[in-house]
Amino acid sequence: MIRKNAVVQQIPSNGSPENRLRPVNKQDPQPDAPKVKGVYATAHSAGGSRLHSLLELMDRTELNTLVVDVKDDWGYITYNTGNPDLLAMDTTKNIIRDMPALINLRSMPENSSTR
Repeated sequence: MIRKNAVVQQIPSNGSPENRLRPVNKQDPQPDAPKVKGVYATAHSAGGSRLHSLLELMDRTELNTLVVDVKDDWGYITYNTGNPDLLAMDTTKNIIRDMPALINLRSMPENSSTR
């Protein structure tokens, strides 16, 4: 019978079970970095009528980040990349109509089709 050596970290006798999972001596490499508080959006939400409500939610709360998933569940890229090879392979869908405007939300016109 072959035995494998294993390394086991013992829980201090006065330590609680939840302390087992906390890293020891972990330090934040960027303690002055801003805190990121975000919301996740699918391309359909970010490229459609829900974008306006997501932006209002960010204005009303401490949220400061909008994460947009630019690939759908089937692997399609959900905006026009301008890459002719991708267009030829039919791997893109035009769900987010204006990606540069989405990236720079402050420049989006109020009556944009993506708001």
